[in-house]
Amino acid sequence: MGIGGRLAWLTLAAGAVAAALCHFQPLLEAEALRAPARQSIDRLATVSPNLPEFGRRLREARGALQQAVERDPRNGQAWADLAYATVLLAHAEPGRTRELGREAEIAAGRALALAEVCSEFWVRRGMARDAQGRWAEAGHDFAAAVKQAPADATTWVYYADHLFRLGAAREAGETALGFALRLDPGNPAGLTLRQRLAINPRAP
Repeated sequence: MGIGGRLAWLTLAAGAVAAALCHFQPLLEAEALRAPARQSIDRLATVSPNLPEFGRRLREARGALQQAVERDPRNGQAWADLAYATVLLAHAEPGRTRELGREAEIAAGRALALAEVCSEFWVRRGMARDAQGRWAEAGHDFAAAVKQAPADATTWVYYADHLFRLGAAREAGETALGFALRLDPGNPAGLTLRQRLAINPRAP
């Protein structure tokens, strides 16, 4: 291969590398925003919603997740995490519960449009619809979630929590929670829900 051929090959290779970087850069930037935001949300499990820190950290995480989905609109997990942060923010801003529920539903819907087989995405839309008082539609979402992940204890805990919010479905909620704790006796979410119900049996 002559010098001209080698230069042409190098030019093509450099162009391919540049195109690949242009394609993957937004994906990498989105994930760099999403992962810490989700970790921050998960750590809020030990923080009372009544503390200013709870709302502040949620708003920060939500802002990062909004940036993440702008950079990579095809990141289903980022959309689901945005829905999660949005619906949790209602604990800090109860006057906006329905509004935040609607926003969370839109984000969860975007996640589901990208991957319907992910149980977590169904859970997030169920939570969003619960926040709006749309219990029947939320029930369909949680049922779809456990259908997708029948052996996942945390998914069953979310379903149980939904059922406990319906006065007429508490027995079904006990069944779902019991099944979750049989799948994973040490499941933190399940144990927290069991403790909450022990303290206040009427609590949702």
